[in-house]
Amino acid sequence: MTSMISGLPHRVQGLAGAPPGVVTPPPREAMLGWRREPLPCRAEDRLWLLGVHGGAGVSTLRGCLQQAGLLAADAGRAWPVPDGRPVLVVARTHGRGLKAAQTAALQYLSGNTPPGTVLAGCVLVPDGPGKLPRQVISAARSLVSSVYAETLSMPWAEEYRLLDPHEGGDWPPAPGELTELANRISHLLNPQEHTA
Repeated sequence: MTSMISGLPHRVQGLAGAPPGVVTPPPREAMLGWRREPLPCRAEDRLWLLGVHGGAGVSTLRGCLQQAGLLAADAGRAWPVPDGRPVLVVARTHGRGLKAAQTAALQYLSGNTPPGTVLAGCVLVPDGPGKLPRQVISAARSLVSSVYAETLSMPWAEEYRLLDPHEGGDWPPAPGELTELANRISHLLNPQEHTA
């Protein structure tokens, strides 16, 4: 397992504190839909994971976070009905993923998400092992980190490569870097708990 995505900081402050409605919306056809009915979730789930494209890595991230003691609900590919839990966007580090993450942030910042939605940030999931090319790192910074209050990166975990997160079963213990990511997300959800 390698460290966090090479070249991307663990945490980046973008449009921190920007209220919805401050930017021009993306094209309507590019926007994610809204859920009309609440999705099933556990009372212990602390946030929603929103995959902004197919294969974003939500199921794997959710399983990894659970191994580290942070429970999250899967919103699928549509904005969940606001229920007080913040939304964390999940996207891969390839071109389609970075553009989809940017579009989701612009949709939120333009006020085109369900009223009451709280967008906590974005987790970028590596689309393969090894160091990211310089162009991808630059694109991640300009397309994603610039429009999210917080951008986090998930490390590549070879241990999970052949694991099917939909089959259940036993997951290997979360590697240290994934536990660190869970701690950073927990800090994002409750910053006052971590400043004492």
